[in-house]
Formats: sequence, structure tokens, C-alpha cells
Amino acid sequence: PLVDHQAVALEFSLQVSAELPKDKYEAVMLCVAHDDFKSQRQEVLNRLKPNGFILDLKGFFDRTDQVVRI
Repeated sequence: PLVDHQAVALEFSLQVSAELPKDKYEAVMLCVAHDDFKSQRQEVLNRLKPNGFILDLKGFFDRTDQVVRI
């Protein structure tokens, strides 16, 4: 949510969305722990596929969640 969409498109040829896609996820990698993500935490957990996992590089999710930490 904290990115200049146009700059990312020009620099990396990627489209950035302000909303989570409505798909189910096999894996989610969280590299930043912005406060903006706190409101989406449960939504991300609910969208994991049955054997899906979250790679939490910042310790953002609770240890009781389905999370892999490094």
C-alpha cells in the first residue's frame, strides 16, 4: 500500500493493486510489517489454501498462525 504505482510500473514492469486479489493463496511472503497490513491480517489467513503457508520475515503474524518464520 505504500508504493508509487507508476514508479513500480515504469521501473519493474509490474502492476500494483491496492486490494488483495480474491484468489486462494498457496503461499504468502510478508517482507514488511506496515501498520496498513494489520487490518488485512485475518483476511490473508482466511485466503490460504488448506496446505498453504505464510513466510513471515518480520514476525508480524502470531506464532499460533500458520506461519513459517526466518
